[in-house]
Amino acid sequence: MNYLLVFIFFAFNLFSFEETIKKEFPSKGIEVVWVENVNGNIEIYEKEGDLISIEAVKKAENEKYLKNINIIIKREGNTLHISTEHSRSYLLGFLPVKMGGSVKYKINLPKNTDLNIETVNGNIIIENVKGNIKSESVNGDLNLKGISGKGSFETVNGEIKIEFEEKNPDFRAESVNGSIYIKSDKNLNAKYSIEVVNGKIKIIPDVFEIKSSTPKEISGKWGDGTGKIHIETVNGNVTIELEENKAI
Repeated sequence: MNYLLVFIFFAFNLFSFEETIKKEFPSKGIEVVWVENVNGNIEIYEKEGDLISIEAVKKAENEKYLKNINIIIKREGNTLHISTEHSRSYLLGFLPVKMGGSVKYKINLPKNTDLNIETVNGNIIIENVKGNIKSESVNGDLNLKGISGKGSFETVNGEIKIEFEEKNPDFRAESVNGSIYIKSDKNLNAKYSIEVVNGKIKIIPDVFEIKSSTPKEISGKWGDGTGKIHIETVNGNVTIELEENKAI
């Protein structure tokens, strides 16, 4: 029991230093927001108005590490680029060492903005954005709700959940270790291809299920096949749930 208490105390105090940075930028002329993070979640939400608001919460185990986490925000043409940079410190004066810590981003922006969102260790949440979206994580889940543009969604270790508001969707979703869940309109128009290695495929309400222990692939068409859907996972299930009046 004493060991357990020591462990909990250590975990609770691991990131005891924190700093919050808030910025706002006029959205006029900005068509793309590109976010690159290393450790930490990224949350993107639709917001009415002509401003892009950014909140970045930095956390580290000591003040020195905290100061070595830099938030870089710059505009390049029609793109607003937001990135996390962990400055190097030097051990014994010569050995470069990356400092630890994390940054959690919360960004509010106009709904028609295109997104390029990347993190290594963290989840990505995107809600009610109607622009084209590319999102990638290595260790983390992707959760997208109320989206309708073209999409590319990838993670290595994590689940993908997508709620698509588009009758003619055009997206691909890929995970190595994690299940993929899709919700879309029952009357959608799209060609689809789905691949699993260790898992099953289920389409609701079509009750189409494949249990597989070797590579499997199914393809077909809903409606007139205007859109395009590709879903792929190695270790995980694929579930597609089609609902009434889901599309915008």
